[in-house]
Amino acid sequence: ELANKANISALGKPNGIATLNGNGKLAQMPTAAEVGAEPKLIVTDYSRQVVETNGFKSYLLVKKMGHLVVVKNYIDKGSGAYSVKDGAKVAILPAAVAPSSTLYFACTAYNFDGGEYAAHVLISANGAVTTHAPASATIAVIDAVYLV
Repeated sequence: ELANKANISALGKPNGIATLNGNGKLAQMPTAAEVGAEPKLIVTDYSRQVVETNGFKSYLLVKKMGHLVVVKNYIDKGSGAYSVKDGAKVAILPAAVAPSSTLYFACTAYNFDGGEYAAHVLISANGAVTTHAPASATIAVIDAVYLV
């Protein structure tokens, strides 16, 4: 009776009639790429590739998820010879997560006496991370999210 209603030669053919496989699932199921679906999001951790400069300790978590980059945690003045206020270059991010232009992020700086200060961080196109805060600040806390 099916032969009277559908063209049997179209079973399993493009633009024809879909069939089921042995598991009862569509045998002609398209792939995600064929229907334009995004592939699984890949997260890459670049934290260990951050280069510390000028004696600063860069406890930065740097992760890339697709085109989204997250830079989080803090930079410790430690034995840094330069004051954070002077715009000391404290770290260099890997090229894979460097922005296409310089980015400005407001952040908070602290000292060991409990002082809290408004500060900011610049991340340049070459990946250099530069902090700007009062000279008495010892730690700058960074929360940056941007696209590459």
